[in-house]
Amino acid sequence: MYYENFDRIEKVNNKDSLLICIGDSWTWGDSLSELLQSTQHMYEEVLMSSKHSYKERKQYCFGNHLSNYLDSDWINIACPGESNFYILNKLKECLNNKELFKYNKIYYVIVLTETGRELHKLNESLFEGCKNLDKLLEISENYIFNEIKKLNLQNCILTRNFTKSFTKDKYKSWIEINNGSYDILPTGFITQKALRDNESIISKLPNWKTQVINQYNKVEKLYDFLDASKLHHKKSTKHPTKESHKLWADYLYKIIKDNK
Repeated sequence: MYYENFDRIEKVNNKDSLLICIGDSWTWGDSLSELLQSTQHMYEEVLMSSKHSYKERKQYCFGNHLSNYLDSDWINIACPGESNFYILNKLKECLNNKELFKYNKIYYVIVLTETGRELHKLNESLFEGCKNLDKLLEISENYIFNEIKKLNLQNCILTRNFTKSFTKDKYKSWIEINNGSYDILPTGFITQKALRDNESIISKLPNWKTQVINQYNKVEKLYDFLDASKLHHKKSTKHPTKESHKLWADYLYKIIKDNK
């Protein structure tokens, strides 16, 4: 961890309701300042001294917009490069946090990242006998889904940022709200980091290098869209712009209103 509460933004004004947003770098607010856009390494002193543009992220993250719509307090829990296993664990921590029991209503927005970052965090027995990369990733995805389902959450929106699930998603992804087509969304992972962190597991698959190449071939259309979109920055996983965060908040608010 870089410093205490690196992965948190809090806006607490003693409201009756609370919004909790959990995710990865997109939810964290990466690239929402010129400083974040221009620096490459999170440990750079200029970033650390500004707490990674905390003020800008607190102002422009979709959670701030959505909490204003809901007239609620807001806690943002997210970390660049983290996995769906991290997201699951942070969600469980919230449910066990007695300080949050005071709220009359808690809204949860869970923005899942690419499936595959979490493989090394799971029990390898889950993947025993698996010979296909897609199947391995689907097993991992289903584990996360089932663990979240067990929590029996009320007022929860479970969605994704730049991939789609192996099973049909209930809500649109962030990419789709930015005018991207569902058809360009890959399943599984899109980054080199996911492979690096989990190569010890993936390399046990037969012809694993060929399977990985086929996986990366799936993401070309997505990156073509992201590179051309004015709603995405060009750093790392092409983080959403301020305008995109606002669009995403508008969409999420519509879901909440429609479900009342």
